[in-house]
Amino acid sequence: MTRIDTDMKTLNLSSPDRGSVTRSGLRPRNAGKQPQALAPSKVAAGRRPAVRMTRREDRSDETATTEGLEWSRLSSRRIVTLLILTVVLVAAHSHAAPTNSVSLNLENALRMAEKHSPALQGAIATQIAAEQRARAAGLPQNPRVVLGTEGFRGGSSGEVIAGVSQTIPIGRERRLDREAAQAGRDRAALQVDAARLKLEQRVRGAFATALFAQKNEDLFSERIVILKNRLRLAKARAEAGDATVELGELAHAALDHELLERDEAATLRRKAFAALATGIGRPDMRVGAVTGELETNLALETIRSIAAELENLPAARAADQAAIVAELRARQTRASRIPSLNLNLLHRRDLAARQSGADVNVGISLPLFDNKQAAARAFEAEAEASRQYASRLRQQSQLTYGRLIADLETALRRNDHIRNEILPHHKRIVARRRALFEAGESSRDEYEAARLGLTKERRHHLETLREIHRIWAQLAALEKTP
Repeated sequence: MTRIDTDMKTLNLSSPDRGSVTRSGLRPRNAGKQPQALAPSKVAAGRRPAVRMTRREDRSDETATTEGLEWSRLSSRRIVTLLILTVVLVAAHSHAAPTNSVSLNLENALRMAEKHSPALQGAIATQIAAEQRARAAGLPQNPRVVLGTEGFRGGSSGEVIAGVSQTIPIGRERRLDREAAQAGRDRAALQVDAARLKLEQRVRGAFATALFAQKNEDLFSERIVILKNRLRLAKARAEAGDATVELGELAHAALDHELLERDEAATLRRKAFAALATGIGRPDMRVGAVTGELETNLALETIRSIAAELENLPAARAADQAAIVAELRARQTRASRIPSLNLNLLHRRDLAARQSGADVNVGISLPLFDNKQAAARAFEAEAEASRQYASRLRQQSQLTYGRLIADLETALRRNDHIRNEILPHHKRIVARRRALFEAGESSRDEYEAARLGLTKERRHHLETLREIHRIWAQLAALEKTP
């Protein structure tokens, strides 16, 4: 106790503001009193400990300060690093994280495409613009108000003029302008129908490809389960001495080959889903799955009875309408050669004489420099170009229709043969092999081989259905718009 008290007193005398007792929150016994002189023996005895304690305290303060600086630097670095990582993760999530996946059927895909397709929405906007132009076409020009003075020299001199001026067309320019605008409106409506058919063709084809890719990947997964069973059987037989090691190696190679093909099928499915989303008009949408049956969506009986009316194709009819518009514009241009009358009705007030009067004058423009012949010939050439384009469309449609019908008949015959002959045959083989295996009269390997043969033919059937879907989507664009 004596040494502790001495040390406390020494610390209070030598360094009252940095003593360890004061830092710890304790007050020395002589706190608040005047320091007293110590005995020489006590001072001498306590001088070395006081000096030694002060150095330790200084070192501890320096160490604490250094550690505090280092800790603050480390904390600052950690905080900055965490902030940077947080910002990077948030940015990556906001830019790269896909939206929730959706499951689509054909009806939903077509409905979404009607709403989000840029091509269709652009055609609809063009139709609205054509309708508004048709409303404004053929309206008379607005009259002009005339205000002014003549002979004004200050005071009550001069005359004040007020009146209206109106342009009155004489020929058929207004009527032809109205007819041309209405033909343009009809053409825009046909272009909307053509864009809708093209969009439906694209979406149906993309949906068929996506549905095929999904079912194809599922079929590969089913085959992989069968091949894994065969590999286990081959290994068991090799260990039992019932078969050679090469049989297991062949089974392993077949499984590896099928795994690679399933990866390719998964890549094809992802590409097909992305193409479907883009065809709908929502490339940012993540398609998780598609639902439907290829055979049901195809309506094969309807495809067999398709009779395309190629003369009424929306694209060809739109080209015909463009020719009509150009012809009307040419006639309108020629009609504009007949000058219009400019009628002016003016009220005149003489300020000096305080008398009023009226002026009526008629003006007419003379076609001396621009006789509109070149513009009329340009419209006639455009009309001929539109007629030739419509003729080319119909000829190409005839050729395309003939090819598609031939391809469709071949694909339908193949589909009927696989569905009615080959698939039932393989199903009977699988059923017979299963019965023999359960009865113990056949091996499991033979049963799995029969299952593999059935999955192979099912894949051929899927490929045939996809081909029919592709042909049907193109034929649908050749049908007459209801």
